[in-house]
Amino acid sequence: MGGETALPTVRVPGVRGTLTPQAALARLLDGTGFIAHQVGPSAFRIERAVMSSPAPRYAGLEAPSGPPPMTFGAPIVVTATKREQRLRDLPLAVAVVQFDPEAARDAQPDTASVKREVEGLALGGQGPGRNRIFLRGVADSPFTGSTQSTVAVVLDGARVTWSAPDPNLRLIDVARVEVIKGPQGALYGTGALGGIYHIVSNRPDPAAASARIEAGPDAVGSGEFGGHGAAIFNLPVIRDRAALRLAIYGAREPGWIETGAREDSNRLRVAGGRASAHWREDGWTFD
Repeated sequence: MGGETALPTVRVPGVRGTLTPQAALARLLDGTGFIAHQVGPSAFRIERAVMSSPAPRYAGLEAPSGPPPMTFGAPIVVTATKREQRLRDLPLAVAVVQFDPEAARDAQPDTASVKREVEGLALGGQGPGRNRIFLRGVADSPFTGSTQSTVAVVLDGARVTWSAPDPNLRLIDVARVEVIKGPQGALYGTGALGGIYHIVSNRPDPAAASARIEAGPDAVGSGEFGGHGAAIFNLPVIRDRAALRLAIYGAREPGWIETGAREDSNRLRVAGGRASAHWREDGWTFD
């Protein structure tokens, strides 16, 4: 239990009986001008109650209409703090980019795709797989070297790089990317002065088998042709208990720059894959 400032010194009557924590706190704070706002499964924050003011009177005039009421969709749950929390309850500067396979996005999204949607996220200009990620301008140098990165690249809670540039992982079969701005050394150690770039992949689903295959061509003016493809397979091993998931992808991005005798020298070839397993047993989950 905590508060926005020091807890107020208020004398309240005792409470007896079998009550839920919410009901007990509501009875304790009744008439004190404070309320208890639940921010976690067993955590509450004491806040000053917002007092409603009487509506003003306007002689012969209609009262001005206020702003339209805010509407909220399904709560966004983030895990970059190493525990699930609703985004609206997180006291940090966090940006979440969600990926829907049916949405019109890049054919094979990557770090540059996330950069276009997150304010304060920047990349060095060295090229895919050689760029450094910077958050809020916290940087040492745009060039790669033996120094520790200022932004930690994390995949499903596991650190991907240390003193290395962003590997520019293709975000195939990924649910979302969570970008936490600001130092995160307390949770992730060194190399997180600027923040965290956390990739959350889709978990294996033990309920049903599924497969998804996609491919497409690419071309540039005054250049060559290329293409990309990806395949995602989900296989239940024990129904509702265990499953395997495999995602593989490849791309040949066409080039257009002539360097001496080398034609289209800035072409790029990418290949990658990821395999994951999921097991549920007696309330435990293993990934």
